[in-house]
Amino acid sequence: MLYFIIVKEAKGSTVISDDTIKYIQQNSLMLLLVSFASLSIVFQIFTMLFKFNILKLVVLVGTFGLAMAFAGNDLVNFIGVPLAGLSSYKAFIASGLSDPGMMTMEFLKGEVKSDTYLLLIASLVMVATLWFSRKARTVTETEISLGRQDSGFEKFGSSLSARSIVRQALNLNTFYKSILPDRFINWSNSRFAPAYLHGYSHSKDIPAFDLIRATVNLTVASVLIAFATSLKLPLSTTYVTFMVAMGTSLSDKAWGRESAVYRVTGVMTVIGGWFFTAFIAFSISMIVAFIVSYGGIYAISGFILLTLFFITRTHIIHRKKVLADSEALNITTYTDQLNGEDIIKKCNSYSTEILNLSGEILMSTIRGLASEDRKLLRQTRQNVRILVEKAKLVKAGIPATIRALELNNVDTSHKYIQVVDYLREITRSVRTITEHATEHVENNHEPLSEIQTAEINKVIIEMKAILDAIVRIKLSTDYSAVSELKTKQAALDELINASSQEQVSRMANERMSSKSAMLYINLMFELGNLVNDSIHLIKAQRVFSTRMTI
Repeated sequence: MLYFIIVKEAKGSTVISDDTIKYIQQNSLMLLLVSFASLSIVFQIFTMLFKFNILKLVVLVGTFGLAMAFAGNDLVNFIGVPLAGLSSYKAFIASGLSDPGMMTMEFLKGEVKSDTYLLLIASLVMVATLWFSRKARTVTETEISLGRQDSGFEKFGSSLSARSIVRQALNLNTFYKSILPDRFINWSNSRFAPAYLHGYSHSKDIPAFDLIRATVNLTVASVLIAFATSLKLPLSTTYVTFMVAMGTSLSDKAWGRESAVYRVTGVMTVIGGWFFTAFIAFSISMIVAFIVSYGGIYAISGFILLTLFFITRTHIIHRKKVLADSEALNITTYTDQLNGEDIIKKCNSYSTEILNLSGEILMSTIRGLASEDRKLLRQTRQNVRILVEKAKLVKAGIPATIRALELNNVDTSHKYIQVVDYLREITRSVRTITEHATEHVENNHEPLSEIQTAEINKVIIEMKAILDAIVRIKLSTDYSAVSELKTKQAALDELINASSQEQVSRMANERMSSKSAMLYINLMFELGNLVNDSIHLIKAQRVFSTRMTI
């Protein structure tokens, strides 16, 4: 690290005199040996006398080293082109030529030393961007998320290629375990025990990885970037840092079977995105240059407006994604030690949101089905995806919730799991109903008759009233009205059964569309399941809340 920063990078510095640079280059070996010996002695003294964990200092120095390596590469990329343009302008003014076409580019063959104030301004712009940019924080969060030691909410899903890679790795692991002695395997496993995870009172305080891996990440990434920069090789500093972090994560056994598929998918997505971006940049640059060469100032003006539009749109999309990820983490993670009342409130909050959204989706679905409004049904399917994703996140947060409960009563935790399962069943019924209705309209089948539509509307209205009543009970935590819901459920079951039987009679006695008849029966069946699951949900919620407040 010192070699690349002090020896290699000193020659391009604008704040070090030429004599000092010459001295450093002539005595580089001696400086490195003295630095190594003196630092080793100092570190050993700190370790022996003060019991100081020297890795903390190494991580701190490594952070500055990585920042220096980034600056040595990214700063050049950031201001290299505009400074070259400024130097070209100054050289043209000094040449006294009147025609820019007569000037050659020979002066750019040598080294161009930039003014210190320009470097400072550029550095401040980069620091401010890193400090305030949401996208910069997202890149860091993605890297830490894919490399963290513990499992939990994963930002990426699974893919066929990732599943294949993990499966092959497991097969290879099984082969090695069959030929290696058990003593060696037990010793090896003991070296990967994440002891640093223990001793933290709050889950948010647990580091993503230990000091050893942090040291390796910072040191190796800094050395690689500084080495490539000294050789004037083109590289992506973010890519190098990311891949170093992924390599240490893999070797540190951070990718267990709980998270391996999602982490591999994330790495492949990020790497593919980098290569795909390069291909897109190459192609778009060619197209833009072609259009500008023929369109002139009009094309330039249009591209400026188009760029502003895409920047604004990307910012809005990114902000929505950040909010969605934040909500997902809030659902699946308990960062504080919550008491029973807090857990009940949180459970009621997201289950109430799911029930309200379910009722709205069903009402929109029936309206779209009756009017054959494809646009409304497509929008409803988008809302169904949001609904299913929310329920999926709630279920993914079960382990964190159980750990936060800190109860010896297993049955209480079991009731919470039942609440979440019933929520998932409700969302499945909503998704099935919406898919059947959308598919029926998209395939241009015969619409439901007025009698069928009226009967389904009547069932939907009664079912929506039950869902609203469940929401009121959840918000008030007064479960005395559950008995009334049972009466409403029985009445609604009778209505669904009577309507279904009437439909069967119509199918036998009348000539009607078989598609619409089967759609009607399927919708009634799913609505009946949804109501039953809703009643089971509030019963399980009542038991869970009662035991949590005891």
